[in-house]
Amino acid sequence: MTRLSAALAALTLAWAPAEAMDYAYHLDKGSLVISATGDIREDESRRFLDLIATLPLSAYHQLDSGKAVIVLDSLGGQLQAALTMAHILSTYKAATSVAANGQCASACVVAWAAGVSKSVGEGARVGVHSATLNGVAGHHGGAEDQRIEVEATGVMARFFQRSGAPANVITKTYHTPSSAIYWLTDDEIAAWKVKK
Repeated sequence: MTRLSAALAALTLAWAPAEAMDYAYHLDKGSLVISATGDIREDESRRFLDLIATLPLSAYHQLDSGKAVIVLDSLGGQLQAALTMAHILSTYKAATSVAANGQCASACVVAWAAGVSKSVGEGARVGVHSATLNGVAGHHGGAEDQRIEVEATGVMARFFQRSGAPANVITKTYHTPSSAIYWLTDDEIAAWKVKK
């Protein structure tokens, strides 16, 4: 395992971690809607899979048939957990959305970007920044820590690029310090092939 791989688990992409992610779900016109609100924690993929395991058969059928949308409202959390969650969403071909008047920033954008289709609710915001090690915004560690942060930011930026992010969003991901958030403009959101 490379130092980068090991460090991804320690990379936290949030200003100030909030509450652990809370999940709720309902069926809406033949689709499964899962609301995910809060901080993306280290064990998020396990918690998300636990939710899936407890879904009634009718709800699981919607998820397994690619008829699910995950509605996010989160300021971020751990990068590795977000990447794993993104893999799960891709596997199920789930759509993603940002809750109306909500926000999806930092590591949350990794999960949101994985949606087979992406949307943003009315009044919602999407924001990016670079990675930080050990969850300290504006962290100024040694040269090795900084190298890992740059490489991890590259992992995130390449993931965004593969998901259709416009070039300016990739640039802002690299150049926005972890102590700040660059909120995407409506044009940047639209360029990411997002439904408004």
